[in-house]
Amino acid sequence: MAVSFKTILLVEDELEVRLNLDLLLHLHPCHVDFAHDGLSAISKACLKRYDCILMDLSLPTLNGVESCKVIKKVLKSKSLPIPPIIALSEFPNLPLMDECLDVGMTSILFKPLQPQHIQRLFLRLN
Repeated sequence: MAVSFKTILLVEDELEVRLNLDLLLHLHPCHVDFAHDGLSAISKACLKRYDCILMDLSLPTLNGVESCKVIKKVLKSKSLPIPPIIALSEFPNLPLMDECLDVGMTSILFKPLQPQHIQRLFLRLN
């Protein structure tokens, strides 16, 4: 099966993590836009169509869960498709994982991400 080009919004406040994830993502055919906080994530997600949003949970201004809620609400109000929103977290935390799924995040990936995690992500997006 051919892999199609994907447009991804990577929401991560830590520069080193953002750069590492960008390298992993670019092992696949994609364009990556960046946001460093919840408010810029909302702005970008509501202005451009993404195939996937990778959302860190610990963000300045507005955390990943709250940002997800706003993005979904705005896109729904405009009758626009809601892309899969995948949580990124450093720590397995069952209540937080439940909250992510309750607000409609597709899944949760734990940092540090490995190439096989990104490979599975792209397979699921096709």
